[in-house]
Amino acid sequence: MIKSIIFDLDGTILDTIYDLNAALNHTFAEFNLPKVSVDKTRANLGNGIKRLISDSLNSDNNTSIDILFNSFMEYYYSNVDVYTKPFEGIPSLLLYLKEKGFKLAVISNKNIKPLSLLINNHYPNIFDAVYGDGMGYKRKPDPEVVLKCLEELDTKPDEAIYIGDSDIDVITVKNVSCHGVFVSYGYRKKELLEENGAKIICDSVKELKEYLSNFNCN
Repeated sequence: MIKSIIFDLDGTILDTIYDLNAALNHTFAEFNLPKVSVDKTRANLGNGIKRLISDSLNSDNNTSIDILFNSFMEYYYSNVDVYTKPFEGIPSLLLYLKEKGFKLAVISNKNIKPLSLLINNHYPNIFDAVYGDGMGYKRKPDPEVVLKCLEELDTKPDEAIYIGDSDIDVITVKNVSCHGVFVSYGYRKKELLEENGAKIICDSVKELKEYLSNFNCN
């Protein structure tokens, strides 16, 4: 029996890449650093903002990551939801799952402040739990944050499905020992997900809904 369904955020239920890329380039322009493409931003996303910044820099940068991070977050907090939008079909999927009685959660490596703002803007009153960076738990792929969330939802790992779009998410599922479903419409190619051991991959939100319709929570 499945009781809870956990979603990653970026690349899974929200297309956040253009706001992240804008914040990255605003920060880099402030310190006279080279502009970063949307594709590079997408490829470097998934391990938190500091890692996104460091992976997007060229080798001759002398500015500290902490300084760049503070500049990024100051801009991003004020511009977190300019271009961001739900992936088509996700809002209706979440309502469908909620009506079926599943407990729903979001776990992201995004800082909890912009994460909470995005959830409140796009999915108010949908999720039973929201976990992000800055809450005192180790980030994915460490299992700690997922296990804490499952504890709050009164759900055992084998009673949960985790849905994400990246290699980080695949590793997280392995570490938690829960069920995993991965989507290739997000920020990682299907081949990369397969290389990291993903068994169930949905290429569209329609496929994801069809797969999840096979489960009941009681």
